[in-house]
Amino acid sequence: MFYEKLDWRYATKAMDPTKTVPEDKIERIIEAARLAPTSSGLQPFKVLLVTNPDLRARIAPTS
Repeated sequence: MFYEKLDWRYATKAMDPTKTVPEDKIERIIEAARLAPTSSGLQPFKVLLVTNPDLRARIAPTS
């Protein structure tokens, strides 16, 4: 039952690259990441929003 609950997720390959995510949803996702707890309580990560299509294409192989 536990693994069934985790199996709801979809990989990014299931996303339609022709659709855009509305700005309000992007803001909610970034805020959720900012507020997400970490074991150290320090949030040792950065969230980068890349909107430039050329830059996205350049970083895609390593991201």
